[in-house]
Amino acid sequence: MPKSSKGIGHIDPGLNAPKGENFLLAIGINKYEHLPHLSNAVQDAKAFVELLQKRYQFDAEHTKEIYDDEATRKNIYQALEVLVQDVTPKDSVVIYFSGHGAFKNNREEGFWIPVEAEQDAYYDFLPNVLIQHFLGRIKSHHTYVVVDSCFSGTLFAEQTRSDVAPMDHLPSRWLLTSCGNELASDGTPGKHSPFAQNLILFLDRNKDPLLPITFLNEHVAKATQANSAQKPVYGPVQGTGHRNGQFYFRSKEEEGLAWEVVLEANSVQALLSFEKKYPQSTYVSSGELDEAIAKLEEEQLWWKAQHSDSVTGYREYLRRTHKGKYRSQAYEALEQVADDALSREQEKKEAEAGEAQEKKEAEAGEAQEKKEAEEARLRKQGEVEEARRKKQQEEEKQRKIAAGKSKHKDAKKKPVGAAPKPSTSFSWDRIRPILLIGLPIVVVAIVIVIWQIAISGKKTNYQGEAIVPTMISVAGGTFTMGCTSEQWSDCDDDEKPVHQVTVGSFKIGKYEVTQAEWKEVMGGNPSRFNTFFRGCDQCPVERVSWNDIQEFIKYLNQKTGGNYRLPTEAEWEYTVRGGQKRKDTKYAGSDNIDEVAWWSDNSGGKTHPVGQKKPNELGIYDMSGNVWEWCADGKRTYSSESQTNPEGSSGGSRVLRGGSWYDSYGLCRVSDRSDVVDPSYRVNKVGFRLAQH
Repeated sequence: MPKSSKGIGHIDPGLNAPKGENFLLAIGINKYEHLPHLSNAVQDAKAFVELLQKRYQFDAEHTKEIYDDEATRKNIYQALEVLVQDVTPKDSVVIYFSGHGAFKNNREEGFWIPVEAEQDAYYDFLPNVLIQHFLGRIKSHHTYVVVDSCFSGTLFAEQTRSDVAPMDHLPSRWLLTSCGNELASDGTPGKHSPFAQNLILFLDRNKDPLLPITFLNEHVAKATQANSAQKPVYGPVQGTGHRNGQFYFRSKEEEGLAWEVVLEANSVQALLSFEKKYPQSTYVSSGELDEAIAKLEEEQLWWKAQHSDSVTGYREYLRRTHKGKYRSQAYEALEQVADDALSREQEKKEAEAGEAQEKKEAEAGEAQEKKEAEEARLRKQGEVEEARRKKQQEEEKQRKIAAGKSKHKDAKKKPVGAAPKPSTSFSWDRIRPILLIGLPIVVVAIVIVIWQIAISGKKTNYQGEAIVPTMISVAGGTFTMGCTSEQWSDCDDDEKPVHQVTVGSFKIGKYEVTQAEWKEVMGGNPSRFNTFFRGCDQCPVERVSWNDIQEFIKYLNQKTGGNYRLPTEAEWEYTVRGGQKRKDTKYAGSDNIDEVAWWSDNSGGKTHPVGQKKPNELGIYDMSGNVWEWCADGKRTYSSESQTNPEGSSGGSRVLRGGSWYDSYGLCRVSDRSDVVDPSYRVNKVGFRLAQH
């Protein structure tokens, strides 16, 4: 055997050792039916089991104990056969036998003696060759057999030693016996056998987290030989699948300490390393490790979302954490980011409008200056003309004086002082000031008229009137609710299982309730998208809570005498799927979302007037996208049982359906459901449509 060192922290058990279950089979016999009784065999076996389950990674589920009258040849054989059937190549097996042993000289063969065997009835014994046969058939990674009986060393067909340190990642079949081919002591009654005493004492006092059996074997053999007349034997059992590996006893303290270390590390990588090293750990099987990883991943996502402080960051957090503890904060942050963006956009528009006004005023000032300059020019030109006219008059006067003095001039000349004919030629100078002032006014008036004509011609399918919403009759029927086949892999867990639902006949709004309808009933408009430049009276009202809607419905019913209400979630899904006319589409009336919905990729970051997209099979608009729609009832947990007019809870949280202008395609599907929502919740992507009995 290679020499072992007490510094076993330097021994590398192998990085790629498979990690499976540890199986333990313990057999102890005191009260033989036909042979002398033993005093300590059962006590030794029970102490060995208790110690392994307390200090090392063994559990009761994978432990089999057979004592006294149960330790028949048949039961021992069946227990070994169970190991053959249940153990996998990743698992390890420890077998402990304490009882009488026998050796037959003429056959040079040793035996384990079961409880019912008679003296020298070798055909009732368990021969060593049978034990070796089972060791070869058990498909474990490691098998370690400990035998405390007379002649137990004869289990070795041959003993070999290796100068290479055995490794955990290599398969092994090891044997430790209390003696060779001699008698073994049972010890003082009420205590332990010498062999069991040293084995149990060393395992109990061991402080190393990884204890290789080569070190255990050597220590127990030396201690037993020093305090008794027997000489323990140990080594690999050849011909049974041994490949120079060895089993390591792993302490539970090691696992607990490692768990504390990875929690302090606060790292997903550290947790994954723990799972790889301790796959059978209770921290893994109980789900505690998964919860720790999920919490760390959520914290990382939330940190990234806060660090980016962007729509993309918060939406990524919401997409990847359906039940995260920061979801309400994420929604609030999203709304704040959207509000800030809207404020920046409004400020930009106001700044642009201010710049345009300044430019307009500057242009008007320039025009005034030009006008004044032109008037000055005209005044100056008039003064020049007046001076020219006076000069001409003076010259004419002088000419007439000169003509009077010349008596011999032709008497047929025009009389002196005859007035010249007035000029009838067209002059641009007279009308230019009028054109400079009036023409800009005319152009602005024409532009305003053209803009009014353009916006008044915008097409929409909306035909509703104030107070009296347009309602569509929906014939009742039975449909499949939940994650149906056309939804593919986009479904969430809350859409399962699919189940048959029957609903009665009812009416539902052709359109989502508009801002104009809300103002007509309530007098005000809570909507985010309601500015003058948007012209959004026909856009769906939003930023209304479930509680707000109950007030709206109360006043609407008082004014109209109608019996309006919100639809139940079952009525809503029956309607969005098309009722009796359904064609099993992914969205409300189509598999092409752009045909029927305003969503994040085509909405331009805002709501749109109702009725602009294609309706579903019942002629109902915008059930996918534009705004989320409140349902009357709370969110129920689906079951596979058929139901008639099912409703969720009547109090507490509620559920939204349909997706919105802000959301991805997956949230606009006909079967998608929101998380539970507080009835006081208000955001600029949530509205509603009405229903009636």
